[in-house]
Amino acid sequence: MGILSIPKGIKASSKYSHLENTTKISQNYAGKVMLKLRDISKTITINGDVYNLRGVIAFDGSARELRQSYGHYIAYGLRSNDHWQCYDDLKDQVSTKSKSFKVNAEILFYTK
Repeated sequence: MGILSIPKGIKASSKYSHLENTTKISQNYAGKVMLKLRDISKTITINGDVYNLRGVIAFDGSARELRQSYGHYIAYGLRSNDHWQCYDDLKDQVSTKSKSFKVNAEILFYTK
């Protein structure tokens, strides 16, 4: 499954671009969007401005059609050394994740 909602004028700059697979989704969609960390576009371009991927918020838990189930959110930060770190409030320490680790992506964070 690709990225589900893209603003007009956006272009991906990654060999693993999923932008060609965009789909219109309903407002109440809450299905899983499982992506390997390495497959998330590291840069995007909006109206000529380049933005760099900084992190991902993922939902961990049970989800059906609507977010009525149990679970919690986990943050993944892309460090300057190109390594991913996992910030999970249920864990005592920050952990490192491989680029092949799959996450249920909810929000992608990019900075200019």
